[in-house]
Amino acid sequence: MGPLRTASVVLLYLSPGADDGADADSQVNQQRQMRMRGGYESLPSPNDNEATWRWGSSRTACFDEDWDFLRTRMAFLNIGAYHSKEVKQTRMLLTLPSSRVTLDWVNRTLFPQAIAGERVVVCMRSQRLWNLAAGQTGRALFAPAVTRGGYMHHGLMREMVVATVKAYLRDSHKI
Repeated sequence: MGPLRTASVVLLYLSPGADDGADADSQVNQQRQMRMRGGYESLPSPNDNEATWRWGSSRTACFDEDWDFLRTRMAFLNIGAYHSKEVKQTRMLLTLPSSRVTLDWVNRTLFPQAIAGERVVVCMRSQRLWNLAAGQTGRALFAPAVTRGGYMHHGLMREMVVATVKAYLRDSHKI
């Protein structure tokens, strides 16, 4: 979700939460979903999808940035592309072709970009499945302690992540 190909900051999660599919019949929403899969579409506004906006803005509140500012600079990436209330069989999730493609791209492209300081990547859920160690820090690759809901625990690492993200969002070149 969001401009994954160009975002300064990418937040990693496990899978999208439950979705009632209420907007699936809307041609406008279907077209938006297709554009989002291209990796350039900005994060949704409250008018695009209020539930998604509420979820995303709550996860990014720690960065003290206006959602309109974040929409073109931040993206969310899930291992699993499918909505679910709870992922009980992570081993099966990891074997899905879409999950394999995601993990391959992350390891070949996204993580090296973060290690080089080209963009910031913060693992907000399931560090082990992303092949990261909880508490891991790097130049711009972080795996802070998080809650099951995808919020960072308070402490020194959170302060470091927040400061790095805020600095990077405000500066369009490398850290």
